[in-house]
Amino acid sequence: MKLTVQISALPDRNTSTGCVNGRSLAIDRCMSGGRTGEGATYGELLCLAVGGGYADELLREAERRRIRIDRAHVTVEAEAENGGRKTTNLAISVRVETSADEHAIMELIEHTDRVSEVLRSLRLGTSVRLADAELLPKR
Repeated sequence: MKLTVQISALPDRNTSTGCVNGRSLAIDRCMSGGRTGEGATYGELLCLAVGGGYADELLREAERRRIRIDRAHVTVEAEAENGGRKTTNLAISVRVETSADEHAIMELIEHTDRVSEVLRSLRLGTSVRLADAELLPKR
């Protein structure tokens, strides 16, 4: 399955607009004066992808193992360096509300940490390449 997102950025705006499957999201730009708070930063979006992917994988694996989870709380924290242009030291905290056996839940949490798609992509160093570039004449 191919994933595609599009970002529209204008130099005189404080935010860029990200589009995913017809839905849009405001993204704060790292302006010289700092962030504006009008949207999520790129680092926050990375944390959201990490946490969302982890939570989804946790629930999917729990269902496969027939473990009932009432609620999963996933918190992702990171350091924003270089004026918000670099995200480092991602850390995930997981809290699971369940009446299931503690050993089974801890094994599930550790397994999810090993197999989460987003985490594996980051840990294995997913390659990124510039696929295309084009100069468009000013209208």
